Amino acid sequence: PYMLMFAREPPREFVPVTTAYGPLMFDTVVYGEFVERVRAYLDDEVDKAVTRAAQRYRALYDRSAQPAPFYIGARVFLRVPSPENKLAPRWEADWVVTDIVGSQDPVKC
Repeated sequence: PYMLMFAREPPREFVPVTTAYGPLMFDTVVYGEFVERVRAYLDDEVDKAVTRAAQRYRALYDRSAQPAPFYIGARVFLRVPSPENKLAPRWEADWVVTDIVGSQDPVKC
């Protein structure tokens, strides 16, 4: 099948798993432990990568995030959460800010 797909012979160590872990492949107990260790290691690496990416994206967002310039009496649009019709407007006009809740400080990490 390899010759038909790639029009050449496969490399000598085509399947490194069988050459490097030959005795391991046929012992089900040892192989199961090996698979558990590899799976745990990969899970840890994925968790580390996701955490690093989340920290990086948060820092990039916080660098450019600015608070909305709202003030009491400002006319604003109110977002409609989920319009039932895709042609329906996504914003409602004629809303006025009556109170500001929370701080007006910029976002900081």
